[in-house]
Amino acid sequence: HGIRSYRGTEASWIHRGEPARTTTRSKRLCRLTDAYLPVTGSNVTPWSGLAEPGGLVNVPASRFLRPYSPRLRRLEALRLRRIERAMRTAARAGEIFHMWWHPHNFGTYQDENLAFLQQVLEIYVDCRREYGMCSLSMAEVAERTRALAAREAAETSRGYRAAQPGAQGP
Repeated sequence: HGIRSYRGTEASWIHRGEPARTTTRSKRLCRLTDAYLPVTGSNVTPWSGLAEPGGLVNVPASRFLRPYSPRLRRLEALRLRRIERAMRTAARAGEIFHMWWHPHNFGTYQDENLAFLQQVLEIYVDCRREYGMCSLSMAEVAERTRALAAREAAETSRGYRAAQPGAQGP
């Protein structure tokens, strides 16, 4: 059907998929806490291992950009710092930081949500300038992943042939 990539879940147990009706309060509290404090780590992803058998590319989530909440406004600096640290970790390592959100979540408190997003984009600009981080669509991640896998397969194949007794070198 033309689907080449999808957003996978974060690796942590608190983000494992399950029906909403079975999600416990403690798990939801852990998820909320993780948005502000590094409970589950940076959740950045190396480029290797994204491709799945059958050709799909799983681009795991790093961070859900939660919408602004007036009740949690005093924690906004923590939320931004949590995102910034993960973005910089990914940028320094040349790995993937996949932030996602639902645009309709910005419908309430638009000014606050857009102001926060502007701060995140400024961090991205710094990461791009300092480390060469780039913004990609999921289709572009899938394309790069396939190209990387093809290059690695070709290198492995050449190395294997060269290692065989009597084989011609590359």
